[in-house]
Amino acid sequence: MRGKVIAIVFVILVMTAPVWAGESTERWPYGPVSAIAQSGPHLVFGSGAVLQVADVSDPRNPRMIGEMALPGVVRGVAVDNGYAYVANGRSGLRVLDVSTLTVPVEVGAMESPFDAWDVAVSCSHAYVADIQVGLRIIDVSIATSPVEIAVVDTPRSAFGVSLSDGHAYVADLTGGVYVFDVRAPASPVQVALVETGGCPVDLAIANGYAYVADARRGLLVIDVRTPSSPKVVGMLSTPGRPMGVSVSGNHACVADDEAGLRLVDVALPHRPTEIGFLDTPGHARGVVGCGRWSHVADGWAGLRVIDASHSALPSEVAYVAIPTRAPGSEVGGGYAYVDETADGVEIFRDCEVAASRNSINDD
Repeated sequence: MRGKVIAIVFVILVMTAPVWAGESTERWPYGPVSAIAQSGPHLVFGSGAVLQVADVSDPRNPRMIGEMALPGVVRGVAVDNGYAYVANGRSGLRVLDVSTLTVPVEVGAMESPFDAWDVAVSCSHAYVADIQVGLRIIDVSIATSPVEIAVVDTPRSAFGVSLSDGHAYVADLTGGVYVFDVRAPASPVQVALVETGGCPVDLAIANGYAYVADARRGLLVIDVRTPSSPKVVGMLSTPGRPMGVSVSGNHACVADDEAGLRLVDVALPHRPTEIGFLDTPGHARGVVGCGRWSHVADGWAGLRVIDASHSALPSEVAYVAIPTRAPGSEVGGGYAYVDETADGVEIFRDCEVAASRNSINDD
């Protein structure tokens, strides 16, 4: 190693030591946690450019069981049928075999000159939200040889994608929420657009409604029971900037950036009501689970495990901390750190620039 030695401590509360990826004298891969997916009793999430796997079968005592460093920042992740699909920024889509969770292995990739930010998977097809291109549809029926079969341009920056009943819903920053009929994946057709007047960055579909995390307006509820005729039916302003959303039953959990985790009653879709919150120590970028247990991707504060059984008083029961640095600090000691935009700074910059350009005002 050239230069001085940097001592970095990997701290895990109520957890065992992690499995380390091979170190490099050129690049230190760990960074903020901003992408997360759940597969049964396991969480698959990104810490900078590292895809990590945690066993949360005992939520109060999570265990790190596997990890793998990737060429780009982990922007989004989906797990399906023993594979993890990673939106890997300018490194495109990466496909990892996670059938043995302790040893994730990359088996395929679809390189991209652009910026893959989110991914959803259904019926052997991966749907990638690319902030430069729009919606990219990739055939992953042969995991080792993914093939792009369609691209649909969206006018701004596609940040989030969710699937339901043969339709893909794309959160396109200031463009709004686009609805595509993808029942024939090679021939997607736009069937609707909902202009939100804000900056939608993530969304979840449940019970015929799209729940949209909008970084400027809060939580939006869109009736998509007829996908070709969606309409906004409810909205809840939040104190922070919504970055992620998860829905279960009559509850929505919102990752609200600096305002932590917000718990929302959506039993009446036209009148979403906040019923509880937890101010996490970092910046909440994503969330999975909205039943008893919620798991929050909390930026530089790592992964937080939240007991939401008492929705009015959610409490943190465990966390996984990551090697951190002060954002904006210089590279040193032979290590180059991961792209700073992994913590979402780029979203807000692009959102505000676009909003200013379009003269969009909050209601």
